[in-house]
Amino acid sequence: MAKVKKPIYKRIWFWIVLVVLVIAIGGVATSRSDNGGEKVEQKSSAKTKEKESDKFYKIGDTVQVGDVEYTLKHVELTDERNEFDDKKPA
Repeated sequence: MAKVKKPIYKRIWFWIVLVVLVIAIGGVATSRSDNGGEKVEQKSSAKTKEKESDKFYKIGDTVQVGDVEYTLKHVELTDERNEFDDKKPA
């Protein structure tokens, strides 16, 4: 009695592999980074922000940030630092 093998398309593992391949190919085809738009380069806004943030203020100076004005009244030294900041203070 010889065991009769099913054709490959009737085996469950064939369909599982086929579905996984179709999903993978569909995912690769739709995950393009090109969304139909044009690449626009931003110029010199980072340099402008760096220049603005490098200013030093004296006691009594008033600084406007957005819609709010701050007046510097006193200064304290501290050893506490932001552990997530890459830059070290001068």
